[in-house]
Amino acid sequence: MPDEDIDNSSQLIMSLTSLPPEVQGMIASFLLRPSDLNALSRTCKTLRDTSLPKLYRRVDVRIPARHFQLDALRNLLCGSEKGFTSSQHLRILPQQGPFHNSRDKNLDNDWDEEIAHDYRPGSRASSLFNVLIRMLITKIPIHCLQSFEWRHICPMDISTLDLLLKRQQPRCLRLEGFTVDLTRTITISATSDLEELRLGSLEPDRMVDWISALVAANSTTLQHLEIGLENRVVDFCLEGLFYDDSDSKHRLTKQLRQKLESCLANIHGPSYPVLSVSSLTLIGLNLLDLETTGRPIIDWKNLEALALKSCSQIHGTLNFLKAAIVNPDGFVEGVKLKSFDLRSDIRVPSLHSAVVADSLSQFLTSFKGLIHLGLLLEDRQISSLTLNTILQNHGPTLRRLIWDVRLHERTSITKDVSRAQSGNTHLMSIVRNCRLLEELGLSFDWPALGKEGVWVKVVKRLRSLKHLRTLHIRNLPPLPQDDGESSWPEISDDERSEVFVTRFVRALLARRPERPPILQTIAIGIIRYSDICAGKGSPYDSERMVEFLKLRVYHIEYQRNFQGDCIPVVTLIAKGTTDAIQDSCHNIRILQSEWMA
Repeated sequence: MPDEDIDNSSQLIMSLTSLPPEVQGMIASFLLRPSDLNALSRTCKTLRDTSLPKLYRRVDVRIPARHFQLDALRNLLCGSEKGFTSSQHLRILPQQGPFHNSRDKNLDNDWDEEIAHDYRPGSRASSLFNVLIRMLITKIPIHCLQSFEWRHICPMDISTLDLLLKRQQPRCLRLEGFTVDLTRTITISATSDLEELRLGSLEPDRMVDWISALVAANSTTLQHLEIGLENRVVDFCLEGLFYDDSDSKHRLTKQLRQKLESCLANIHGPSYPVLSVSSLTLIGLNLLDLETTGRPIIDWKNLEALALKSCSQIHGTLNFLKAAIVNPDGFVEGVKLKSFDLRSDIRVPSLHSAVVADSLSQFLTSFKGLIHLGLLLEDRQISSLTLNTILQNHGPTLRRLIWDVRLHERTSITKDVSRAQSGNTHLMSIVRNCRLLEELGLSFDWPALGKEGVWVKVVKRLRSLKHLRTLHIRNLPPLPQDDGESSWPEISDDERSEVFVTRFVRALLARRPERPPILQTIAIGIIRYSDICAGKGSPYDSERMVEFLKLRVYHIEYQRNFQGDCIPVVTLIAKGTTDAIQDSCHNIRILQSEWMA
C-alpha cells in the first residue's frame, strides 16, 4: 500500500475516534449485520465501547438441531462481560441448513439426509445445553432482559425457566416449537409484568395449570397472548389425518377455561375482570369451548388483532366473533379490530366448505377498517368466497394483504396446487380497491404469466400500487417434466429466481426509468413449519423438492447509470426463514405466514 494511502487511512481512523460518543453511536447504528458490528468493536478500545452495546443488545444463540454442537454458545459465554450489560433481547434458535446457492455442486447433503424424521439431542446434550443457557442468563444483569424466545427443538427444562422468570422477569416471553419439560411445580409469584406471552405448543395435562396461573398473574398487564397446539396440528397434517376429529383441542380448551377462571378468581375474587388483550392468536384450538359457556374470559370488543390458525369449527367461531365484536346494528364505527388472520388448513369434511365460506364472508363484511388481512385457505373451504366482495369493504384502509388459496399441500415439483385466478385477474380487484397497499402476498397463475400479454397486464397492475414496498409471490411455478420446456418462467434455483426478480423489477421501471418504484423486497415461495423448527418432520423425501420449495427473499437497491436511469441491483438476503433479516428489514411480517405442510 502506498505511504499516502496509509497516512489517509490513519487520518480517517483518528477523525472517527475523535468524534463524540453520541455521534459514533449514530454511525454504528447504520451497521445492521452483527458481523459488521463485531468487526468495528475489534478495531480499538474507543470504538469497542461504542459498538458493544449495539452488538449485544439482541443476543441470538443458534445451535444446530441435528449436529448438536455447543461451541458457539461456549465462545459466547467467554465473551466480554461488558457487552452483556446492554443485552435486552435473548433468542434461542435452531441453526438452519447451509445458506448456499442451490446450484452449488458441493452441496452439504448431510443436513437434509434424514429430514423426514424427528431427531432431538440426547438427554446429556439437552442437560448441558440448559446449563449453558442458565450461565448465559446469569451473565446478564438482573431485570435487564425485556424479551426472551426459545424456539429450539431441545426442551427447556424447569430450572432454566424458573431462573429466567425469577432473575430477569422479561416483559415478552415466547416458547415455541417444542414443549417445556415441566417435571415439577414452578414458582411464578415474582412474574407479574408480562406484556407479551406466546406459547404455541402446549401439552394437555402438563402445562395448563402453569400457563393459567401465569396468565392470571399478569392479567392486568398482558397485551399480546398466543396459545395453541401447534405440534399436534403439524403432526396431523404430516400424517394426513382429520385434525377436526381429534379431541385434544376440546379437552385442552375446556381445561384452560376452567383453570383460568379458578386462577383469576383466586387473585381478583369472584368478580374477576376479563382479559383485555389487544392481540390474540389461537393455534389448533376450539374457540367455542373457550367462550360459549359461563361469563366471558376475553374482552372481544377491545381486540385490535386476532389470528386463528388451524382452529376447528370455523363456521361457529366466525358467527360467535360477529356477535361478540360487531353490534347487531350493521356497520359500527367503534370496532377496534384492525388485523385479522385466518389459516384454515385442517382437514374437514368437504360438505362444510360452503358454510365456512358464507360465515367468513358475512363476518368480514359486517364491519370496516381492517389495516391487515391475511387469509390462507384450502379450496374445499373457499369455493363460494370471492376476494372482490371483501376488498370492497376493507380495501380503502388495507396496508397489508395476504391472499393464498390452495387445494392441498404441495408434494410435487411438477404440479402447482394453488388456486390463483385464471389470468391473474385477482390483481384487478386488488388494484381497484387497495390504493394504499404497502405489502402484498398472493399466488400467481404461472401458466398464464408465460403469455406476453398477461405478463404486461400483471406488471401494469402492480405498477399502479404506488405505495407497494413488499411483494410476496407465495407459490412456485411447476417445473417441466424430464427437463422439458415450459411457457412460464422457470424458478428452480437461486440463480434463476434472481434472474426472474431482476426481469420483474426492470419491467416495473420500463415506463419511467428515471423514477424508481419504492418496492424494496420481493420474496418467492413460503416458509414451512419444518423450516422454522429444524428437526421437525417434513413430508418431502426428495432433497430437490426440499430445496425447490424454500422461501427466497431478495432486497432491491436502485443505482443510476451515466444517463440517470435507475438500474435495479437484486441481492438474496434470506432463504428458508426470515430469521437472518430481522435487523435489516422492517416489513418482513408478511413473509412469516406459513402453512403447516
